[in-house]
Amino acid sequence: NSDAIKTLAAELPGRGPKVLPIGNKPTLTLPQLHYTQAEARALATLRGLGVEGPETAGAIYGTLGFGTVAGFDCWILSDKSRKLAEARRLDGKMFPAIGNLGERKSHTLKGSCKSWPLGMSIKVSVPAGFPVVIVEGSPDYLAACEIAFHAKREFLPVAMLGASQAIHPDALEWFKGRDVLILAHPDAAGLASAKKWAGQLKQAGANPIGRQLEGGDLCDLVKLHGGKAVAALLNL
Repeated sequence: NSDAIKTLAAELPGRGPKVLPIGNKPTLTLPQLHYTQAEARALATLRGLGVEGPETAGAIYGTLGFGTVAGFDCWILSDKSRKLAEARRLDGKMFPAIGNLGERKSHTLKGSCKSWPLGMSIKVSVPAGFPVVIVEGSPDYLAACEIAFHAKREFLPVAMLGASQAIHPDALEWFKGRDVLILAHPDAAGLASAKKWAGQLKQAGANPIGRQLEGGDLCDLVKLHGGKAVAALLNL
């Protein structure tokens, strides 16, 4: 809920360095990031969401920033682990094809580990056993942040940035002992990913709980009904 989120905010450390080595992977380099409430409002308008989602992600969790990628103004999701970052254009358009990359709605920054769950890096502020909601993709992550603001039950939003990804083995220990609600996309790929993630989480000692969405993905539902109503619908 909003009070719990403010408590977490008070405990959060400052933003980490912009560059961090990731094992044997190339170094992830982020553009200069900035965040303002005006940018959060612009993103909320672009996505058709309430401003609470971008504000919670940016000002509280530190997972949302704004910067320039490939020459375009973008909103960028990353976290304090600096193990992955994904950008989308603020004008809502596609990134143009370049090299071996075709047109795409999102651009994964070089050096990212796509199988790393985004958002769990604020674990320094999250008690052991604190519940988690796993979603699929950047828009659903913003929607989950909006729901977290309104929810009566506390939880931490975490995102897998791609249905094809399995949860990285090194990340699984963090989920041990936690209730994990999985809200994947309601299509064949999403349901398959939910089953895959649930199997991994159960083996790691977590308590995965699957919930099939109806009427669209989480972002669709929040756009249609609002974060407070969807929180109630999901009993959160």
